[in-house]
Amino acid sequence: MMETKSAARGAAPYRYRPVLFFALAYLFTWIFWVPAIFAPENLGAALMLVGLLAPAVVSTVFVLVSKSELLKKDLKIKLIGLYKVKWRNVLLAVVQFAGIVVCSILACMIYHLFVNFLQEKIAMTPETKCVETIVVIIVAAIIVLTNKDMFFETRHVGRLLEARYGEAAEAGFSSPVLAEGSGEVL
Repeated sequence: MMETKSAARGAAPYRYRPVLFFALAYLFTWIFWVPAIFAPENLGAALMLVGLLAPAVVSTVFVLVSKSELLKKDLKIKLIGLYKVKWRNVLLAVVQFAGIVVCSILACMIYHLFVNFLQEKIAMTPETKCVETIVVIIVAAIIVLTNKDMFFETRHVGRLLEARYGEAAEAGFSSPVLAEGSGEVL
């Protein structure tokens, strides 16, 4: 558990409690999903939907009871600031995501075609499949270990909002959205 203080405005400290959040998110999700298994079709679908919404509800409750004005302000900006979204950028992001998915699917197909071809040509046995798995694990471990900062950094934990709103407040803006609209770089 981590306590953080808002340096920007002297707000009350709040506790960052990720274990409690994830426990409650899973609990409330599965409270609805388990009965959905045994419920009739329409009721089961409704229970599944409520279970899907449970993490969002839990996170909103956490923000509202946090006693942190920065968290509440950030939630408000995210809920009512949707009109400030540049829809061209959203469309570009969706198209890029679709392109990445298509490329990933093609890469997987080529990889598995190659592996299946080799399995038949060299009469791969369960033992050699284990060797193949070990090689893939070693390559993945090398990728993770060479990019430790990307996978394991925690400098941002508990300080994202303070950095965002603290810098905007120092520049004389009430929110970073206003600062972005002014053309000034924070």
